[in-house]
Amino acid sequence: MQDIRNAPLQHFPHSDTHVLMDGPTGPLEVKINYPAADTLKPGTVVVICHPNPLQQGTMDNKVVHTVMRGFVALGYPVVRFNYRGVGHSGGTYGNFVGELDDLMSVLRWVDGLLPDHRYILAGFSFGTYISAMAEVQWPPTVRLLSVAPPVPLYSGFENITPTCPWTIFAADADEVVPFDQLEHWYLQHPEGKKWVVFDGASHFFHGQLVLLRDKVIQEFS
Repeated sequence: MQDIRNAPLQHFPHSDTHVLMDGPTGPLEVKINYPAADTLKPGTVVVICHPNPLQQGTMDNKVVHTVMRGFVALGYPVVRFNYRGVGHSGGTYGNFVGELDDLMSVLRWVDGLLPDHRYILAGFSFGTYISAMAEVQWPPTVRLLSVAPPVPLYSGFENITPTCPWTIFAADADEVVPFDQLEHWYLQHPEGKKWVVFDGASHFFHGQLVLLRDKVIQEFS
């Protein structure tokens, strides 16, 4: 990964890049991971949202990083970013609304560099809520991946109805998100969703990160 770059990009980079872009409340720190040229799937880019910034969530979280590795292995360029107030991103916590605004800014920024592309939006924990809310506002989205979505903790999930296929990775030994409540929500609202359960997995997929990467590859091949 290159040192952080302050100058604006004129073109989407074809190598791993660390950059600051202009965000709603100051700079947003962004990392781009690019696949090997012989594996590139043109026309689609992945954007991943990280977990709760009030609980030390960042774009370098190990689950986010593992999901990124899976998509890069498949040939997709992947964009990660830090919400406002995290890492080198300016501003302060935005109580969901601000973080959604950050994601929409990143999507518009990528669209300016890669016009007419499709999108896969992904998120882990808190990031699943941000990405799911963005999907309904961003028509180029063709797939949605939610890893350990905290459905029982955020009532807003009940009002989200994505228009694209939605894959959910659920950890059945999740110590943060009660699995029975998450499963109940899924069974009540299964339309358009693919449900993948990780047996014995914790919220942070301790000891199962390789399996997590492989499941990304399997489900999105």
